[in-house]
Amino acid sequence: MARHTLAVVGAVVGLCASIALAAAPTTREVRTGRYDLTFTQRSPLSAPSKILARIGWSLANMQAQGAETDYRLENERFLAYVPAKYRGDEAYGLIVWVSPGDPPLVRPEWYALFDKHRFICIAAHRSGNERSAVVRIGLALDAAHNCKAIYNIDPKRVYVAGLSGGGRISSMTAICFPDVFCGGYYIIGCNYYRSVPMPGDLTKIYPRSFSSPPGNLLGMAKNQSRHVLLTGDADMNQPQTKANYEAMKSDRYRYVTYIQVPGMGHMPPVGEWFEKGLLALDAGGGPATRPASGR
Repeated sequence: MARHTLAVVGAVVGLCASIALAAAPTTREVRTGRYDLTFTQRSPLSAPSKILARIGWSLANMQAQGAETDYRLENERFLAYVPAKYRGDEAYGLIVWVSPGDPPLVRPEWYALFDKHRFICIAAHRSGNERSAVVRIGLALDAAHNCKAIYNIDPKRVYVAGLSGGGRISSMTAICFPDVFCGGYYIIGCNYYRSVPMPGDLTKIYPRSFSSPPGNLLGMAKNQSRHVLLTGDADMNQPQTKANYEAMKSDRYRYVTYIQVPGMGHMPPVGEWFEKGLLALDAGGGPATRPASGR
């Protein structure tokens, strides 16, 4: 049988700092299922200057390269999924999904897991790899900001997640915005803010993709946020994902999980493996490191 690894380090205790619980909707009709939304109110943190300050990128360099640096929120659409049992009287978790392409990529069986674990999911359309990281991070921040105003969201269960290039963006977002997201789920793609040696050849490195966030934000990401890195045996990004996991452990991240799916390539995980990541995000109990005991 192919080997796999599931290492879990601890679980968060207490509230994710600086996230306020939105009041449950009381007068508007509760809409469930999948549907598109548009927003007009930007997050206070989604201005390009604020994102660039967090990730350590240069606006001048982006402009010189002709990269997109801003957007009009009213021109963007978001795909929402709200479980059928949501009524607004109970707080649900929130997953802000970053896809590598459009329409947002989610396996059909994942919706049943959102139902089971009481998650609302929101994903921006046109937030794939063809758009700049600054825009994709901004749209994720806007999605979280507006969903907390619309739905009754548990402040301890606000996560950003993504696949492939979306996993890379979600890793940058979770680490640099721990005051918005309590953690992140990085599937078959993950970035890090320092260079990491390549496994088997320490003369080569995976270069850093962004800078560590300023002030006490890095401490929050290390000590309060939960991070899940999922890859597969045959995923082209498996060596880097594992190396980034080892780097996070070396850098004393308190709550970090690595999941390697037997035989899986560069593709979305099936439901049972995707669920392992959801459970790790919500894991409780004291800090512990243990191998998986099976499927």
